[in-house]
Amino acid sequence: MSFSNSYFFKISGGLSELPAAVGKTNFEVFATFWFFYFGILIIPLGLLVHSIEKANRTLPHTFTVSYLLVVILGSYMIPNSGMTLIMLPHALYMLIINFIRARKSLVS
Repeated sequence: MSFSNSYFFKISGGLSELPAAVGKTNFEVFATFWFFYFGILIIPLGLLVHSIEKANRTLPHTFTVSYLLVVILGSYMIPNSGMTLIMLPHALYMLIINFIRARKSLVS
């Protein structure tokens, strides 16, 4: 498959390239993942959270668990990033706070 070695048909090495490491990463695939992951997944989630919190409502538990899974995926794929250092603790904090808020709303 010599066509796969050309720049036009560059094929990913799959999971052997991830998590990202110098000398091992196909940066075209890395950039594509980051574009789709951040642009199509994370930004709409952030807008949804903003609108829910602006209305002083509690985020659904399924949402916070989904957000945590998305962040864990991002932390695995790009471990040396702000995803691991900032967003992972934030996702855990969101999960705990929403659990506490949900318990308070059930009690009162």
